[in-house]
Amino acid sequence: MALTLAAAAKRSRTHSMQRLHLLSGSVSLGLGVWSMHFIGMLAFEMPNQVHYHPVITMLSAVPSLFASWVALSLLSKQDITTSRLLGGGVVVGAGIGTMHYLGMAAMEIGPSLRYDPALFVLSIVVAILLGTLALWISFGLKQRTRMRGYRRRLLAGTVMGLAIAGMHYTAMETARFIGLPDANFLPGSNRHTILALTIAFITVSLSLMAAGVNAVARYRSLMSRSQEMASELQAMFDTAVDGIIKISGRGIIQSFNRSAERIFGYREVEVVGLNVNMLMPEPHRSAHDSYLRQYLRTGDAKIIGAGREVTARHKDGHSIPVRLSIGESRLGGISSFVGVITDISESKALEAALRKQKDQLRTLMSNIPGATFRCRWDDQ
Repeated sequence: MALTLAAAAKRSRTHSMQRLHLLSGSVSLGLGVWSMHFIGMLAFEMPNQVHYHPVITMLSAVPSLFASWVALSLLSKQDITTSRLLGGGVVVGAGIGTMHYLGMAAMEIGPSLRYDPALFVLSIVVAILLGTLALWISFGLKQRTRMRGYRRRLLAGTVMGLAIAGMHYTAMETARFIGLPDANFLPGSNRHTILALTIAFITVSLSLMAAGVNAVARYRSLMSRSQEMASELQAMFDTAVDGIIKISGRGIIQSFNRSAERIFGYREVEVVGLNVNMLMPEPHRSAHDSYLRQYLRTGDAKIIGAGREVTARHKDGHSIPVRLSIGESRLGGISSFVGVITDISESKALEAALRKQKDQLRTLMSNIPGATFRCRWDDQ
């Protein structure tokens, strides 16, 4: 859970979302480390009554929470360097070790507690090495394998669990209890199955709660981003110089921007829900629906995906020369089409005027004896 939330923090667009992911991920990892240690201690049997100092027991969770926050913060950066991976592994391993030995200090027992120095060091090394390996699998292995993210994190979580458990049981092997057994001790009196199950349930519940909170926050962030993008697209749609018309697969107009209103003379409310063939002169008007059905049936496109000059019909009935390009989009197997219309009336009028001037000049030159007429026509 912590590794998943750290990856989410890395992708976050806002600082607040990043902090939420990091905080909840740190809580998941920190409490996971603490609960594993405490359940492991409840499983430990010795011939003496064992009690735990409540304040020290609670404080023992602080190092793992702090170490988890620091490590996940390092790994939420955009660039995952070797130094950050090693630093994260060292911090996680040190946090696990500190939490464990602080938790051991919370034990209230008759015998004195001592540690074997070599095994003490080995327990910290185990935590650091396996913690670093877990972080490398989750974050450093991304560019070197095609393994999907959830599989990498599942593998990394398994290694992280081994790091915590490996450190714990190596550290337990380190412990030396010096003293005599309690003569009044009854076998089985230190078994706390219900307490262990309660701690496990609470830890898993808190992790699932963290996942739920992050999922809701992520959903709200995506919704907000979607609304922003929709607003931006609407602004572009409304201010586009060319007319933009969106129609369904049955030819029904779904949107009609302001430039289309200017070109055709209709307001959007007058055309939405009607067939787009109302904007076409005959014979295209009658043939449009059959052409659309044929395309959807066969995929044989004539003008879709390419621009061409056509004639459109204005609201008052006169014809308009336009340049039309059409694109298709599919969502859930349903097609819709977007047409971009450019009014070329002015360019056509200018072209006609130039042709008229050319004809007039040709006529004038033909009336001059011995004159030679040359004219270069350039569409530009």
